[in-house]
Amino acid sequence: MSDSSISLNNRWLRLMQPGLYPYDPTKLIGGEVKVDPEISQMNDLIRLVEICSSSPFMAFPVLNRDPHLASATGGYWKDNVTTWNAAQPEVLNAPPKWGTWYNQYRFRDGLVVAPLKITLGLTDLQGEGDAAPAARTAARTAAREAAQRASPGSPELEGYVEPLSIWNYLIIDREGKHIDRLDPHPGLKAGLDTAIKAFIKGQPDLADMTYRTPEETGTVYRELVRTTVISWDCPEFVHYNMWAYWLLYARLFFSDETQEQVYSTIASGFAGGYPAVNVLLNFYADFTVNGILHTLSDVAFFQKYPSRNDLWRYEPALMDRIYVTTTGQLRTSQINQVIGAALREYITVNGGRDYAAKYNQYMGVNPRYVPVCQDCGTWIPSGQVDAALRGILEGKVLRFGYLDSEPFVYEDGGVRTGFEYDIAVWITSRLNVYYSSITKGGLTIGWANMTPPGGADDMTETEKFLLLYNGMAQGAFHVAIGGRLMLAGDQLPAGTNPEWICPTAFVFTAISYTGRAIGTFAPDWTQVMTEGDRAAFVRYVAGTLLTKGVDLTFFSVINPGPSPGSAQDLVAEINNARGKDANASAVWVNGTVDQTAEVIGGQRYHFVVGDSTATGHQFKKLAPHNGMYLNIAAVERPSLYNNPAVRSVTLLPIAPYTINAR
Repeated sequence: MSDSSISLNNRWLRLMQPGLYPYDPTKLIGGEVKVDPEISQMNDLIRLVEICSSSPFMAFPVLNRDPHLASATGGYWKDNVTTWNAAQPEVLNAPPKWGTWYNQYRFRDGLVVAPLKITLGLTDLQGEGDAAPAARTAARTAAREAAQRASPGSPELEGYVEPLSIWNYLIIDREGKHIDRLDPHPGLKAGLDTAIKAFIKGQPDLADMTYRTPEETGTVYRELVRTTVISWDCPEFVHYNMWAYWLLYARLFFSDETQEQVYSTIASGFAGGYPAVNVLLNFYADFTVNGILHTLSDVAFFQKYPSRNDLWRYEPALMDRIYVTTTGQLRTSQINQVIGAALREYITVNGGRDYAAKYNQYMGVNPRYVPVCQDCGTWIPSGQVDAALRGILEGKVLRFGYLDSEPFVYEDGGVRTGFEYDIAVWITSRLNVYYSSITKGGLTIGWANMTPPGGADDMTETEKFLLLYNGMAQGAFHVAIGGRLMLAGDQLPAGTNPEWICPTAFVFTAISYTGRAIGTFAPDWTQVMTEGDRAAFVRYVAGTLLTKGVDLTFFSVINPGPSPGSAQDLVAEINNARGKDANASAVWVNGTVDQTAEVIGGQRYHFVVGDSTATGHQFKKLAPHNGMYLNIAAVERPSLYNNPAVRSVTLLPIAPYTINAR
């Protein structure tokens, strides 16, 4: 592809408005971002994820995907960013697990981006010589004058130039076997280049890579950096960092071209005298307004994309790119994406109240943990529907495969029903609406019951997964549902490659009171339910109920899941918290899944510790006299991240899936 053809490509037009992409910093990096006290640094990292997500090609940031491993305040920043200071040019401070984050991506195609924050001193700034544009010098002078006004008469400020910290990026091309440093600052940095070469040599997975300094990747790029004037009164660090973001975006947006081709096209565009200020990323809120950007002469373009809140509707691949960036996985099927788009609507419509009502219908309570939509897809425009999705829509049947599992998909009096059954019906109706030009409103739902003759209760989650996966691979249905746990890593059978859709619910180990011995205890759960956490439950049981002189029994099933460990830990903590006047104990008892209904309906034991969705549904269905599903987690603050040092702390996503065709 020639330089001229790049400039005519639609991607070139979209390149002019990267700042319009919406993002939610709390929903990226696995859904949990520890806030750094220097909030601008956190925003920097989040914007890097956004830029990588926006590229039409594979682009991965070398970032910590396990935020729970971050140390206390400030740790997340240190765990993600390599730093270098001109005052110690031989030292490159890389995160201790840099190699781990780099190797998390199994795909060899695409580019990998490693953030690098460099700090330059007075010598480095003066070294620019005549290459520094007048606007840059004026901004530096204004910063010094502002500092002098803040501390009038201070002799230390005479001739002072504050050290400049700016972004660089290492662009790693694993197929091309080279690493480029993207630098918005024109000065030579021999010390930095030497330190980077030493770092690469020490990384086994980079040993065969060739490092190319900015000067070695083409003269056009360096001239672009030196001569493009940001005609805008802004601080020095803003100038360089805005340039860094935008140059990175340009590089990733055309990663199928060489760096020389990309920046040559940009340089030719700027040669017409267009100011650069309006094509830079809308990142620094103090210096930008509304993110309304101009293009290089295409007035109609920003009329098509007028709102940062609406852009995702025109970019159906954006959320898929965020999914790839934050999970290391790749969606290949459009059916996966549109099912995710429908689920996004279902979970968020009416402020989430419709979803909560549906959950309450089957579990008897509102959901304590509501799925976030970071992994959901977005609608594919009708004109971009591929052959596979079109075949389903025109075939007029969307088939779901499932295993009988209350409360998700099951038969009640010979009638199929359930939480995910209703969701699947709703999804099908939304596809009829969104793709009415193809379905003509005639898309129906089909069901494939894959439950074996003996039932599926005794099967492991991996066995259930494989049964559905093989059925889907053989063409029996399009989407697997039915309360399936989202498996990953070594939980997945060899040779399988699922494509998960965003969760429909989260399972956690919950606590319930069966109503046994209500006359003896007369428990009042009001305060416990108000506080809604394990600590309140432990205080009440240990300090009040155990004073009644009756041992309290806590039932859980025995299986490889989190319930047994959670029940044991809960019982131990209650006993350890007993007051001096307590004359009874908490006792753990166990049994099989089949016994759970008898324990609840027959009030055989006092408490049940187990699967939140299944237990909630059973309490609603069996309605034991004075029994109550407390909707309280049996562990403190369960999260999506499993800490091996603490048993059973993981929220388990329930999610549909398709087959990844890659």
